[in-house]
Amino acid sequence: MAFLLKTYSSNPDFNGDCDYALVDLGRESLDLTLERIGLAQDMYSEDHSFNALEYSDYSARYVSWSEELEDLLGLDAMAKVNDGVLVTLNSRLALPEKNYQQVEGEYIVVSTEGVSWKCIPKHSDVTVETMLVGWRELLDYQRAIEHRRHKDD
Repeated sequence: MAFLLKTYSSNPDFNGDCDYALVDLGRESLDLTLERIGLAQDMYSEDHSFNALEYSDYSARYVSWSEELEDLLGLDAMAKVNDGVLVTLNSRLALPEKNYQQVEGEYIVVSTEGVSWKCIPKHSDVTVETMLVGWRELLDYQRAIEHRRHKDD
């Protein structure tokens, strides 16, 4: 399973064609992410000035809007993503490689509220970050993975 997330740029006029992030979290990555959210919550309870933890992370791939993306997802799903709604995908999207953007400095940002992913588009000085995925949404996602795993057994 994967997510498609809307992104936001530190420069409103340029995002390096990183319009969306496709985030593929396997079970192990998801468990680690939830563990890190727990750590962030513990840190906040000790120090209320705590903001977030950042880890190097390569689970997001950044894509530009394209007709291929819209055709694969459908207009309803694209409208949801553009409205800032988390869209869960049942499988990885098979997009042409040209749709994926070259980025560097890829991170997952873990706060007490949830996680987001961020990057720097190649050869730029802007930061692109996804919408926040709340820890409750991640727990729901974890339950769905477990349900699917038990169903397949």
